Amino acid sequence: MNDYIEIEGKKYRVEFNWNTIANFLDAEKIPLDKLDDMSKMTANQVSSLIYSAMKEGCRKDKIDFPYVKEDFCAMLQPDDVGALIFIYQKQTTSKQLKIKKK
Repeated sequence: MNDYIEIEGKKYRVEFNWNTIANFLDAEKIPLDKLDDMSKMTANQVSSLIYSAMKEGCRKDKIDFPYVKEDFCAMLQPDDVGALIFIYQKQTTSKQLKIKKK
């Protein structure tokens, strides 16, 4: 089951996978252990993580994400960020690893 958020009447997939995390860490030039405690991140770092998840979700759905980070984040309210952090926690919670061969 994928997670989506609606922006201006269109649904966009939110995907906090390894691509998202790797892209976020590289863009922000921070070490992997920084993810251990989100409360130690700056608000801009959390915004970058969320934006990376939006871009990755669109990549997986084979569509373009039409917003630059600043425009996307300008549309977010604090409760939206809370909901996206909830999705992050849900998607990154430890679960049994099952990798399928193609």
